[in-house]
Amino acid sequence: MIQRIQSVYLLINVISYTILLFVPLAYINSDYVLNAWFLGTAEGSVLAPVYMLGLTALATIILSLATIFLFKNRPLQNKLCVVIFIIAMIFIALLFFGYPELLINKVSNSPIDYTYWNILTVIPLATTMFANKAILKDEKKVRAADRIR
Repeated sequence: MIQRIQSVYLLINVISYTILLFVPLAYINSDYVLNAWFLGTAEGSVLAPVYMLGLTALATIILSLATIFLFKNRPLQNKLCVVIFIIAMIFIALLFFGYPELLINKVSNSPIDYTYWNILTVIPLATTMFANKAILKDEKKVRAADRIR
């Protein structure tokens, strides 16, 4: 039953985090670029790796895809949605609170200019909650049908 609405929500998660893996997330002083894998100069040389952003995005992608294909096990889908939500929160915490302090101290004391792509960090939070709600709704329907039999 891949055509269920929670599959669409989780697919939006996959698309959002896949985009976040390849776009610049922030600029520092317009000379330095932060993406999901490294802090580098605008010319392309790497100054510092920031693998945790990329790994949390990859974990969210993999878990969202796994959750889509575990449609027969709704309780596990529910738990995986909670894990996806927590990992998405960790991604946001790293992006906005964890790495900026380290990167500003490493590069310069200039402010960080976040790109408009960062709106994609909020969308998976909402779609994961919607998917979890739809999974719980399906489980409730199945239990009600089992009770009738």
